[in-house]
Amino acid sequence: MARARSTPAPRRRVRRTPAEARRLILDAADRTFARFMPAEVGLREVAEAAGVTHGLVTHYFGTYDELVAATLARRLDAARDQVLARLVSASFGPDELPLIDALIELVHEPLTMRLLTWSLVSGRGGPPAVLGGQRPGLTIVVDGIIARITRLGHPAPPRARIEFATMAALAMALGFAIAGPALHAALGTAGAYDRAAVQAELKAMVRRYVDRRDA
Repeated sequence: MARARSTPAPRRRVRRTPAEARRLILDAADRTFARFMPAEVGLREVAEAAGVTHGLVTHYFGTYDELVAATLARRLDAARDQVLARLVSASFGPDELPLIDALIELVHEPLTMRLLTWSLVSGRGGPPAVLGGQRPGLTIVVDGIIARITRLGHPAPPRARIEFATMAALAMALGFAIAGPALHAALGTAGAYDRAAVQAELKAMVRRYVDRRDA
């Protein structure tokens, strides 16, 4: 007698709000990109990790590049919010530059660096992702720095100087994260500059520049 084949129970459809669906997919993208470079996977792998259809990912994010951009933007937005949270209690003492502390922490997050490097090198993902949203994330940080300095009663340096210091600090921190080992090898100083040393040197350099009294 032939054995009756059991019919698998239909998958129960889970109703989610658009915000919940986007968060579910972005969380899955985080897990996927923690294991693979963006060039090694695609929308289907992220959809499988999220337990949703390929079409649903496309519905919310459009193209693969837009999905990677949204994943990176969320992480950079979190970093920006971290800087702003530090500014609330910052006193801007001689050894206190909350922006540098947050940048050093950012570049020591492998997933963020992986996505940021991919976006910068490949030219994919677009400026909003690199800048952390539709409104440039660095503009919000500079506004916060100026507001905190003014609130403390200190004379604020010219905005252009703070903007340049912010860009320079970010560029140096990223440079150390991406090319640090190769630079150490070229100088024959492997391991000479650890995380704490880089943090201290960047603070000193930025502080000297921002506190200049000329121009």
